[in-house]
Amino acid sequence: MRSRIGAPDTGDLWRLTMEHSPVGMALVSPEGEILTANLALCDMLGYDPDVLTTMTSRDVTHPDDRATDRRLVGRALAGETSSYRVTKRYVRADGSVLVGDVSVALLRDADGAPMHFISQVADLTERQAFVERLDAADEAAYDMQRKAEALFESVSVGLLLVDAEGNYTASNRRQRELLEIAFPEGHLGHAGQGGFVYDADEARPLRHDEIPCARAAAGQEFDDLLIWIGEDPASRRALSVSARGVRDR
Repeated sequence: MRSRIGAPDTGDLWRLTMEHSPVGMALVSPEGEILTANLALCDMLGYDPDVLTTMTSRDVTHPDDRATDRRLVGRALAGETSSYRVTKRYVRADGSVLVGDVSVALLRDADGAPMHFISQVADLTERQAFVERLDAADEAAYDMQRKAEALFESVSVGLLLVDAEGNYTASNRRQRELLEIAFPEGHLGHAGQGGFVYDADEARPLRHDEIPCARAAAGQEFDDLLIWIGEDPASRRALSVSARGVRDR
């Protein structure tokens, strides 16, 4: 036969749980009065326990979240749900905003009448701030990308990006026009393709490894390399080609 002498009662267990919980916990009346709150919640909101228990849930809820709060509490009191979870904002004692992941359960007595809500609050403020900074950085990067793409397309010189394997990864409108002259039957998008590309003296076609984009893909950097492009000698174009490498960390 087991002895239960000295076993803590349910009330003691509840108080111990509240006192030592790393998340904010509170008992709130059906009318919204904060009946008791643990130290974690007091620290989160910046109130002394004696002050916080003179306030209501509405007092510490951000004005923009009060309507949602009322709706969820109303659903619980009406018996539509016994618990819910929501992300909501609180207003701290110093006026700053805390973003909380809030879990709420409604306890009822033996007759089914609402007794009080048990609320648990996990502080998401730092994570939310990080998400907002990430969103802002993403928006700024997208804006810069759009501006870069507009500039890339609008300049009057041909621009071409070639990766280390020789694949053409991007080109602007002017560069595509020049490729049509040098490769009238079409370009496969890889450095070194033979076409109507000639040396500075128009004396001979360039070998595959001499074509500027092939040299660039091989890691060479150069300035003002003179070449000629075009099948008809009478209408060939002289190009000055430069290449620069872009390296990762």
